[in-house]
Amino acid sequence: MSKIIEVKNLKKYYPIKINWRQQAVVKAVDGISFSVSAGQTLGLVGESGCGKSTTGMTVLRLVEPTDGDIIFEGKNIKDLNRVQMRLYRKKMQIIFQDPYASLNPRWKIGNTIAEALEIHKLATGQIGKLRVEELLDRVGIDPSYKNRYPHEFSGGQRQRIGIARALAVRPQFIVCDEPVSALDVSVQAQIINLLAELQDEMNLSYLFIAHDLGVVRQICQRVAVMYLGKIVEYAGSEDLFNNPLHPYTKALLSAVPVPDPLAKRDEIVLTGDIPSPLNPPRGCSFNPRCPYAKAYCREKAPQLSTVGDRLVACHLVNKIRGDQDAAITEMAQAN
Repeated sequence: MSKIIEVKNLKKYYPIKINWRQQAVVKAVDGISFSVSAGQTLGLVGESGCGKSTTGMTVLRLVEPTDGDIIFEGKNIKDLNRVQMRLYRKKMQIIFQDPYASLNPRWKIGNTIAEALEIHKLATGQIGKLRVEELLDRVGIDPSYKNRYPHEFSGGQRQRIGIARALAVRPQFIVCDEPVSALDVSVQAQIINLLAELQDEMNLSYLFIAHDLGVVRQICQRVAVMYLGKIVEYAGSEDLFNNPLHPYTKALLSAVPVPDPLAKRDEIVLTGDIPSPLNPPRGCSFNPRCPYAKAYCREKAPQLSTVGDRLVACHLVNKIRGDQDAAITEMAQAN
């Protein structure tokens, strides 16, 4: 299957001043690589502050990358100027996390959606109005509501309007930046189903950023797990959920609520807070919280290496490369 977008060694560093003499660098995204195939969804998961949203914004060049390559349809768009990027803006869109803050409160929703059509010269006048009504109807909003303001809608309706705005320019790739995290559970299901339907109809590709692993399992074909600006595990969705290898992935999955109160499972409780990206720990960035950490984990950072059909950045797993059962056994013994 062809790759619609490929990210190679992407970095986003923020220089900050500690005092008038000293500067430091926050490594929000620190050399990550991934790809999204046409018509597929890649999930990007991790705790708050790990760099997920920054990754999504940087891929679209809403935030300029510090280094790395962003290859969209075979073209490296990292160094394109503002005029050259205009062509790709139509093909790459975003659905923001907060449906309340992402819409201009002074604009009617019809004008919000029509703005993209006018900027990219796709439709104006009566044709533009018909296109706006068509988009609203497709996402489940009554087209007659186009003259209403955002405050007149619920959170779920506002997110539908945000989806309609993203679809206005007929994109091929959409970054979904935690699109359901601010919504009620019942509304979340409706939005997820809508995104899945739109993907099937329009052959859309998604980078789906989330911390709700249940949602990720439902909609994503592949999943990348981020920790402190790096990807620590990258695998097919079912492989990752059925047989996680990285200790951080195992801890994330053990925290997912199970509807059956009698179900038994191994719960991994991580101690301590996420280290600061301003001063990451030496060696493996996860070693201060890892229940399996060895002395060598504190000396050298692990690289993403192939284990079976996935990539894992863990010394213990990579040490027994290709033998997943043995890796899991050693991790259990280490505990």
